[in-house]
Formats: sequence, C-alpha cells, structure tokens
Amino acid sequence: MDNFIDENGKSLGQFGEQALIMAYKGSASPELLNNILLIAEHRINMSVSSKKMRKKLFNILIETFQNIYHHFLETEVASEIGGPVVFALGIQEGAYKVMVGNLVNSEDKKSLQQALDDVNAMNKDEIKAHYRELLDNGHISDKGGAGLGIVDIAKKSGSRLDYEFEERESNLFFFSLKVDVKP
Repeated sequence: MDNFIDENGKSLGQFGEQALIMAYKGSASPELLNNILLIAEHRINMSVSSKKMRKKLFNILIETFQNIYHHFLETEVASEIGGPVVFALGIQEGAYKVMVGNLVNSEDKKSLQQALDDVNAMNKDEIKAHYRELLDNGHISDKGGAGLGIVDIAKKSGSRLDYEFEERESNLFFFSLKVDVKP
C-alpha cells in the first residue's frame, strides 16, 4: 500500500499501488496548479470509464485547487516541509478519494471551518438550496470567492467533507480535506 503522507508525517490515507491515480507535494503557483490540474484531467480521462464520474471528479478538483490557490501560504515553515501543498487522487473500495492539504492562517482557518461545519450539517436538499441561494445572493469576497466552493464540493461528492487543522506555529495551520466521491 502507498501511504499518502502530509508534511508532518501523518497519513492522509492509503491507496494500493494500482489505485493511486496521481499525487503531488510541493510549492504552488497559479501556473503550477493549472498544470497539475491538466495532468489530473488527463489521468482521470485515462482511469475513469464513466463520463459523468470524470466530469464530477474534475469539477471537484477545480474547486479544491481554487480553494488552495485562494488560501495557501508560502512561508518558511512551508519550505521546511517541502512545500505548502499536498494533493492525491485515487480509488479505494469503489469510491474515488480526493485529498488536499495546504497551510492557512488563523483567519482563513476560521472561515473554512465555519463553511465546512455548515455544509456538513446540511442534508442533500439543504445543500442544493444553499447553493442556489449563494448563486442568487452571494457576494464576492476579498479573495475572489462567493462561498460556493465548499458547497459545490459537498453537492457534487454527495458525501461528508472530512477535514482537519493542525497548528504549525502561532497563526499558521495545516489544513487537510478528504472528499469521497461515489459513483
């Protein structure tokens, strides 16, 4: 089994050798994230037979990468751990797994945690209604989002969004998100 490890040596999950579609750990920039996304799209197209599942996975990856782009931090701590971003995509027990992680500050931690807790407390119909409400009434934040990303990931995945924040130093946290995407 290949164990996908975060920067602190903590397991984010395991995949068998045949089940890991793609993994990345390192620095981030808009260009690099775009290139990783293009490679991921190619690997999804090669690995996933259902067109509907390919579209769903790719849309979830776009949302997770936009979240990384808007919230990742380049810091000395990030350099010490090999980069501020980790990402893995694989399949296990019939479900696709998307795992991402990045460093965030305490302000972003607070807003991400609230958004994740809110969406995890909703059922499928409430998530759809909340998504429509955000589309109709959402405002663009300072970081360029309207709060749709987390809701869209939950809506498309149909599963609970598992997350953790581990404090690295004062005002700095490693955020990890695990998403199960079932056919």
